[in-house]
Amino acid sequence: MAKAKRKSITSFLEDLFRSNPSLSIDELTSYVQTYVERPDVNKLIRQHYRNITNRVIRTIHNKNGKRRVYADKKLDVYVDVEHENDIDRLKRIRKTLRYQSNGNESAYKLVTKRLAELSGQTVLDFEKNNPCEKDVVG
Repeated sequence: MAKAKRKSITSFLEDLFRSNPSLSIDELTSYVQTYVERPDVNKLIRQHYRNITNRVIRTIHNKNGKRRVYADKKLDVYVDVEHENDIDRLKRIRKTLRYQSNGNESAYKLVTKRLAELSGQTVLDFEKNNPCEKDVVG
């Protein structure tokens, strides 16, 4: 999708979320459908089977229950890290996992912060730094 088109769709969806913080996936999909051209059916079929393959691959675990097969996206292959001998491939997978874990950690912290704010466990920034209140020197 073109960058300009994606930007306009994102802007439109952000406006929708400003008026309602919870929207159904079907509702959002219908809005996006009006902006985007009809997809290639053969490409969708390939994506469908590829998604199923990805889900099955993610279920392959070692005897300790830890996932052991990961994607090397540069080469578009899956790698069983317990049996792989290519150091460069393992480094690329490690880099991808580190990036994903950082993203997941950021999202987790964002949700945790919001939950804490809503439950009153933390003071909101605008309350803490109220410019109307004068510091009393004692």
